Amino acid sequence: MTFDKKRAAGALTRGAYFTAYAALPVFAVFSGGTATTFLALATVLLLAGTGAAAKPIGELRAIAGSVPGNPALTLALIFIALAWLSLLWSPWPAETARFSAHITGVLGLSLLWHRNCAAHDAELARRMMYLGIAIASAILLLALFQIFNLRLLLLNDHKPSPFNRGILITCTFAASAVALAIGARQRRRSAWALFALVALVALLSRSETSKLFVVAFVLLLALFTFLERYCGRLSALVPPLIYVAFPLLVIPLRGPLEAAMDTWLRPLMVSASALARQEIWASFLGAALQRPILGWGLGTERFVPLAGNTFEAGAAARWTHPHSLPIQVLANLGITGFLIAGGVIVAMSLAIGRFGHNRPPAFALATALLVAWSVSHGAWQDWWLSAMALTMAPLFIQERAARPGNASGSRRFSKD
Repeated sequence: MTFDKKRAAGALTRGAYFTAYAALPVFAVFSGGTATTFLALATVLLLAGTGAAAKPIGELRAIAGSVPGNPALTLALIFIALAWLSLLWSPWPAETARFSAHITGVLGLSLLWHRNCAAHDAELARRMMYLGIAIASAILLLALFQIFNLRLLLLNDHKPSPFNRGILITCTFAASAVALAIGARQRRRSAWALFALVALVALLSRSETSKLFVVAFVLLLALFTFLERYCGRLSALVPPLIYVAFPLLVIPLRGPLEAAMDTWLRPLMVSASALARQEIWASFLGAALQRPILGWGLGTERFVPLAGNTFEAGAAARWTHPHSLPIQVLANLGITGFLIAGGVIVAMSLAIGRFGHNRPPAFALATALLVAWSVSHGAWQDWWLSAMALTMAPLFIQERAARPGNASGSRRFSKD
């Protein structure tokens, strides 16, 4: 029997997409923090399947050569450079180095994944997503309805909210599948059916972030569809406006939230811990104002002085992170990092705005991810960064396939 290199390469590529989009959501049910591990494994399989693993120097040169024509990548690299430079003024350099390594590693894996995905692979990614979402949703529903809790059986995990990360990852993949189906103009009913199933999972769960993401995606899809029809250029303004406006609204938000506690919205406010979150955001915003230009250093949010407390090196903060990307950037890297990160968001928005088709779903997905990133989770948690990278990648792959000259599925690093 002769060794068929082409068939082996195809198997490795399919294995990469199976790992990233089918296996990840299933395993995330048991451990949501494994997203980066799956991104790394999938990337290795993809590099082996495309032959890129045999020429690492060429890969690095190709990525480096793409930087000048890619504003989002250029600004992301500048942001990472600032993160590493913050070691010079960080009171806790070990934490700064650890989180700088996190974001550097995830960006590197994401670039390698994006570069080596073929233009025709968006359909393969979508099929794998359907498989992963269906299996993960079945496991979650059986557990949430207390019929059969596989996680409890395997891990003996009695935490009150053990599924939150896995549910959120499954929700983001389901939204990506909807966006891909709309772009491909096929199997849209299947994609929406899976999305509805995942929305039911989110509704039954204790994951308030997942509920927010599902609602935000649907509402934003309607908004961007409307803008596309009447004033498409405004779409690219929405994500940057959300990012910039959030810190400005944190303090004024307290009054309306307190007033809402006396209305029919009280149960929703309590379940979402709305007042507690506003207190967290305001407290970290106060810490950011103590070092407004360059911040405290990346990843130092566990130790910064909060709410006027006396600064004590090594003393842990009341909260481990601000639960908000804009606030965490301000606390970590000051207004300098805030503007650079904002530039990344602007560049990404403009890149999506240059899509030849499928702009509304892509904008809806990216903005819903930004909304969730702005109100929940630590900004530099690698599982969340990896999940977002894998969620958005198929839309750029699909767009690449629609460009003239890419019908063959050639692998080219996109300037977007």
